[in-house]
Amino acid sequence: MTLVDEAISWLANHRAFTGDAYVCFDNDDQSEELLIKSFNRARKNNIHMIYSDICIEDWLLMHFTPVQGGPSNWRQKSWLFRQLEKHLNITDYPGHKGSDLTAWYEDRILDADRYCRQLTGNRPLDGVVLGKKQVYTNFNQAIRGIFELETF
Repeated sequence: MTLVDEAISWLANHRAFTGDAYVCFDNDDQSEELLIKSFNRARKNNIHMIYSDICIEDWLLMHFTPVQGGPSNWRQKSWLFRQLEKHLNITDYPGHKGSDLTAWYEDRILDADRYCRQLTGNRPLDGVVLGKKQVYTNFNQAIRGIFELETF
């Protein structure tokens, strides 16, 4: 079962819920076919998708630096983890996954939004984006929607 299927099931079991539903996930080497199928099911069921290719750490690192000088590095989790360790001044980033690290980056949301817009041109998530296998996240767009902001 995909996250989208779980969200559809959750919404069916919580009919009184009137807010917006979101699913958030990384590429994690999923097939283009599955990604597009999930995207279409989400759209059909009014579920918003927050998507990062290659992983959420792209979005986190954009709080500190734009994607530059070889975007191929940004598609390597080990490189991303080393960069986050440097910027967060921690060791063993994977050991910190799931921990609350917001104090290190929450005041940098404007930078993350700017760098994300520079990278993506603020292109919305669609089937073309899902098939490109390039550094991408629509996290900044989703935050605007969730908090009903035009700008940060």
